[in-house]
Amino acid sequence: MPALVKKLLAIVAAVLVVGIGLEFVRAALQSGRVRPFTATELNGQPFSIESAYGKGPILLCFFATWCSPCRMEIPEILRLDEQYRPDGLQVIYLTQEDAATIKADAQISALPFRMLVNATDAFEKHRVESLPRTMLVSPTGDIQLELSGVSESGLRQLREKVSELIPTEGSARRSD
Repeated sequence: MPALVKKLLAIVAAVLVVGIGLEFVRAALQSGRVRPFTATELNGQPFSIESAYGKGPILLCFFATWCSPCRMEIPEILRLDEQYRPDGLQVIYLTQEDAATIKADAQISALPFRMLVNATDAFEKHRVESLPRTMLVSPTGDIQLELSGVSESGLRQLREKVSELIPTEGSARRSD
């Protein structure tokens, strides 16, 4: 094998190893616990993620008004909210857009969820690079599931994981 081919193969192998290593580091950074962040609610009130702990599972939905896939997941998030809010599920939508942009969008501003605007701090701390990004968080702040994009299998995983985090007595009540 010529020396040039060996060098090229070594370079390709090194790039692959570095790429796999970077993906591993990225995955490690994004698992574990939610990083503390602050943002502003649509109504102008300050919000800190720590204020949501201890009240039930938290569903963080990173979105933008221009994001078509974000809109595609809304019906499923609405169903989860309707089914599990009485049992403590907290749905929180986060965007880097400002309040005026959200208020101008009738579909988004009418959603019954807590809406955080100018949430760049949360996007950066959780390395949100694509939308939608959905994170299911335990009442203590541990990330239970992260989804990027929208797929039926991802939404099925989300439904299953939410039902696991809801107290048993709530599950019994729903089966009646």
